[in-house]
Amino acid sequence: MAITRTRRNFLRQGVGLFASAPVLASAWPPAEFHAAPAGHAAVSASNPDAASAGADVLARGGNAVDAAIAAFMVQTVREPGNTGLGGYGGTMIVYQAATGRTHGIDFDARVPLGFRPELYRTEEDHLHGYLAVGVPGNAAGFDLALREFGTYSWAQASAYAVDLAEHGYRVSEGLARSFAEAASRMDESSRHAYFPAGPPQAGQLWKQVDLARLYRRLGDEGPRSFYTGDVGSTIVRQVQAHGGILSEQDLRLFEPTTAEPLRIQYRGYEITTPAAPASGLTVLSILKTLEQFDLASLEPWGAEYFHLFLEASRHCWAERAQYFGDPDFVRIPVSELLSEEAAAKRAEAIRAGRAATPLAVHPGPKHTCNVTAVDAKGNVASITATHGDSFGSRVAIEGLGLVLGHGLSRFTWNPASPNFPAPGKRVYHNMCPVIISHNGKPWAALGLPGGQMIVSVTVQLVASLVDFHATPEQAVHAPRVHVTGNEPALVASAPAALTAALAAKGYALRSGRVAGYANVVRTDSASGVVQAATDAGPKSAVVL
Repeated sequence: MAITRTRRNFLRQGVGLFASAPVLASAWPPAEFHAAPAGHAAVSASNPDAASAGADVLARGGNAVDAAIAAFMVQTVREPGNTGLGGYGGTMIVYQAATGRTHGIDFDARVPLGFRPELYRTEEDHLHGYLAVGVPGNAAGFDLALREFGTYSWAQASAYAVDLAEHGYRVSEGLARSFAEAASRMDESSRHAYFPAGPPQAGQLWKQVDLARLYRRLGDEGPRSFYTGDVGSTIVRQVQAHGGILSEQDLRLFEPTTAEPLRIQYRGYEITTPAAPASGLTVLSILKTLEQFDLASLEPWGAEYFHLFLEASRHCWAERAQYFGDPDFVRIPVSELLSEEAAAKRAEAIRAGRAATPLAVHPGPKHTCNVTAVDAKGNVASITATHGDSFGSRVAIEGLGLVLGHGLSRFTWNPASPNFPAPGKRVYHNMCPVIISHNGKPWAALGLPGGQMIVSVTVQLVASLVDFHATPEQAVHAPRVHVTGNEPALVASAPAALTAALAAKGYALRSGRVAGYANVVRTDSASGVVQAATDAGPKSAVVL
């Protein structure tokens, strides 16, 4: 489907755009927040071009899944270090208004069948380079979402990404720095494949002709040709020529999966998120623990609230390190961990001041993207996918415009861990988009990037919306904290009084960014009016 000049202008300009307000460090909540624009459909992303593409799909009659995938494909062009067609995988949550059902989609990378632990002699072998490459899942995940839940074809959904890749965009200073860093760490084959003329400089027009050609090819031949045709063969040849173990059999056998999502009741709301190997179980465990306390009676985003969150988080991360892995390989005691008894036991330990047993948890990379969308018929979709670290494995494939994710990097390299790699195994990852329902209908949807911090901020977004009755805009700009074990808590966007109060409670703190840009879309179940917000900046949340 060709994009007209009018549609290209739409991608550059956007419609119905929401401008994010800054967070004040002196007081919370900021007095000058404006109400988010209202409509009957919305898309929120980390980039204006992506959000505008998704909004155009909605305006042309596409559903929420079509919009989310089209927007995400644009982000593969706009944020090439964070995600791409060769990314290692991700997850998606979809609500179908016609059936009233919610579905989880997993397209996480699998370990190549030729995996043997002895091949990995240094930590760098599983972090970057050809041995770090798992079976790339993103292309298969996009395909499944469109086939099962969308109305657009691959060619229609990818037309926006193709247009942007062919015509290019000006490189920002931040992207130029990431290009230079990636180029300095790539092997010669990958560097030549991805930057044949050298890494683009700030202000330079950057076109991704090979990637545009690949998107078109998958539209013509079918997306499965990524795994069964010449595209897959090209990927495998280069990987194996440099010592990697990815095979054509690995690609041919790879299939994303749909599964019944996890759900809990939280203060009269239903919280739904994809099942393992996504990290929704940790989110739900923390929420069940917080439900044992009357958060609504506390100062919103105050020290006592964050104290309860930090302690609940530590207990639930300790359980995660002990039990969680690919459920095809290990038994995860889901019902036990989400039970009222388990939540009450954690709450009792928090009240008694008993800390969780500290366990080392690999921090993991934080380069990921999310898109969240709702259409006028009430369909909802939130998708999160990643390369892993910036530019993933740092392996780029000649002639395809592809960077491959590093699926092996996210495993726990301790043979006693349930998350230790094995042939065909999926890594337990941090991505966990969420749908919140009320009175049987979706009320809000959200997602974000940020490695382990995705879990922390997802919990805090839910609590902001449900316990503190925050608007989407207040929720995405609220103070954030993060912790997994007994390390210092990371605090961001917090007033000085809050950090001082937490320090007075005995918390060792450090300041810094907590996760990436969050996307929140909320629907009034009675009127169908939709609001959307993101902290990604102006024009990244679009309401129609």
